[in-house]
Amino acid sequence: MLTEHPLYFFSVNAAHNDDYHSRVTEAMNATPVSAENGQYTYRLANYDGEVQVDCMPFDEHTFESITTVRNTGTQPLTLDRLSSGYVAGIGRGGKPWHDKRFVLHMCDSSWQGEGQWRSGYIEEFGVYPTYNHGTQRAWRIGSTGSWTTCRHYPMIMLEDTALGETWYFEIATHASWYIEINVGGYRSDLWLNVLLSACHELHDGWHYELQAGESYTAPLAIYGKVKGGFEEAVAALTKYKRAKIDRAFPGGHIPVCFNDYMNCLWALPTREKLVPLIDAAAAVGCEYFVIDAGWFGGGQHWSAALGDYEQNDALFGEGGFDGILAYIREKGMLPGCWLEVESVNAGAQVLQKIPNARLTRHGHVIGKNTGFLNFRNPAVREHVFGIFQRLYNKGIRFIKNDYNQNVGIGIDGACGQASPEELGRNQAAFMSLIDRVHEAFPDLVIENCSSGCMRADHASERHFYMQSVSDQEYYERMPSVVQGLFACMPPERVGIWGYPYPVMIEHRERFVPSAEFTARFADGHNTVFNMVQTMLGCIYLSGHIDCADEENLALMKEGIDLYKQNRDTLAKSYPVYPTGLTKMADKGILSLGVQEPESGTLLLAVWKTGEQTHAEIELGKYVGESARMEAMYPARAKDTVSLQGSTLHVDFPSCDSAVWVKLLCDQ
Repeated sequence: MLTEHPLYFFSVNAAHNDDYHSRVTEAMNATPVSAENGQYTYRLANYDGEVQVDCMPFDEHTFESITTVRNTGTQPLTLDRLSSGYVAGIGRGGKPWHDKRFVLHMCDSSWQGEGQWRSGYIEEFGVYPTYNHGTQRAWRIGSTGSWTTCRHYPMIMLEDTALGETWYFEIATHASWYIEINVGGYRSDLWLNVLLSACHELHDGWHYELQAGESYTAPLAIYGKVKGGFEEAVAALTKYKRAKIDRAFPGGHIPVCFNDYMNCLWALPTREKLVPLIDAAAAVGCEYFVIDAGWFGGGQHWSAALGDYEQNDALFGEGGFDGILAYIREKGMLPGCWLEVESVNAGAQVLQKIPNARLTRHGHVIGKNTGFLNFRNPAVREHVFGIFQRLYNKGIRFIKNDYNQNVGIGIDGACGQASPEELGRNQAAFMSLIDRVHEAFPDLVIENCSSGCMRADHASERHFYMQSVSDQEYYERMPSVVQGLFACMPPERVGIWGYPYPVMIEHRERFVPSAEFTARFADGHNTVFNMVQTMLGCIYLSGHIDCADEENLALMKEGIDLYKQNRDTLAKSYPVYPTGLTKMADKGILSLGVQEPESGTLLLAVWKTGEQTHAEIELGKYVGESARMEAMYPARAKDTVSLQGSTLHVDFPSCDSAVWVKLLCDQ
């Protein structure tokens, strides 16, 4: 069993009693040295070393766990497994844990399919007793490489239906990670243990040679327990993450952005295409206009210029790229642009200037035409900082930083051997550069994008202002993505695409605006659906809104105006799920809300994606019988939406549609 390994160090919940500590100590093959103020120190029994576990309370529910190993001897000590957090003894006593007691909540992820939560009893996930001396069964998830959230989000919840409380666990790491639920105990005295690790040789080959006198600290683990279920656990984690991402948006408000990529220009910008979009974005109230990929590259395809980012003035007519930035400012918006600064094309000039600029594994450059910059190299960091500085000096105040490849299992280090540990060092070096850019240019908003949400872990997310939600092109699939990601990060940090007048990528080169195209969306339902899905997070508008008629432009402006009146409430609110979580393929009535606990104000989005045209949503858990509806979107739907006591009634048209309401509770 995994617990037999003498160097499998376990972090211990500070709230556990001495009996739990003694059992974990036996598994560690270590002797307790001291335990005070949430700091536990153990001496290794068979090696010259000690383990220090710091359990730090954030509040009455949430803890941080940091595990550090020190080599106190004179010979190297090889680590091959080290936990960030380990909580033992869950479900001991009372109703058996394997008899429909514990519900496991986990979040699946993929490109264009982020935030997909699954729930079920723990035994349905394959954790169950096997024989009288214990059990070999365990459940595991993880991610390998630099796309930390490409398969799952590094967080789970265990809802104890017998006690009415929920445990939550998350690991904050820049690279590979591993979460396991295993079974401890003997005969009928069995319990659940949860392990969080980013240092596990059997997972991705991680190992580390600790020299005499050195210490090594594992990535941060976050865990806790609340009364209640999924919503209450989400609120506790949101409170924690909101406090740790303490970077306020410039101007003090969540920004309203337009980006020309999604279902719009698809990295084919020209002045002719941009000017009508800029005019429309300004007219509806956008505050930033972001030119996505395709603004650089000269006479070659822009992807060949990754790493250099020399503007392609020929695309933008008189005044070139600087001229189009000036036009954006003339329209009252701040300009932004797209970068992918961690990637580099094989022909980029920077590679001729800086030796050892690319990441390698086994001596070979990782990637084909496009590889990865080595941020452990100071010259690379200076080069990339110079890119940010150059763009800032041009007036750029928003950077969408993308990350469209996964490095893989590890990279070469100074010793020449490929190592997952070195990958973590490279990722940390990049994040420290982002922090330096923020310090130098505090009014420059940097968005974290990674083919949507493939690197959206808390360790990365906290270095950026906002996180891109998804590259999902079909707007009716977006509500489930937004629902799921609101459980993973604070809502005000989630950049949500909305794309009225969408043009699919396969039509990007031959699309020409026309009266026929404009007429397809005349009823406004596409506009309303897309606006509603953005209005609980950070609005990231796109689509060919330059083709919109006056009524639809008015609908966009109406939504953005209402959003601006309420965006400060968003940053103090917590997600709620009146109709539960939904999967991407689900059809029916979907809802998502955010509620500000002090006033009880509830902002609620409701979507229709199926045949059902009447919705009745019971909101008694969130508002009282005398609650009132203060505002709604769109205003034209006022005769189809009503609040009767604590039940919201909505009559939808036959097509996909949505509404947004603001409810004041009777506190």
